[in-house]
Amino acid sequence: TAQSLPVLDHYKAEGMAHVISSVAIPDEVYVRVMRAMHKEKVTPLPVAERVVFVLGGPGSGKGTQCEKLVKDYGFTHVSSGDLLRAEVKSHSEVGVMCA
Repeated sequence: TAQSLPVLDHYKAEGMAHVISSVAIPDEVYVRVMRAMHKEKVTPLPVAERVVFVLGGPGSGKGTQCEKLVKDYGFTHVSSGDLLRAEVKSHSEVGVMCA
């Protein structure tokens, strides 16, 4: 969205964000992801000082790519969508605000 573009532009200018199109078969997208990871010299665990965000619209392949990153790099996958849905389902104060 327009609100997130300045944030993305900032991190791209710092060399800390890579935009990878998901308009391809999942394995081809993952090759692009791997190239970005290699460029940044990301290695398998330990990577406690690194946080990798995988962003995209519904059905864009975020979960598929995250499964591969977990397998290849030992990352922990935290799905914000799963967390939000659980919070809404719990009917907590935050969940009610998110509904």
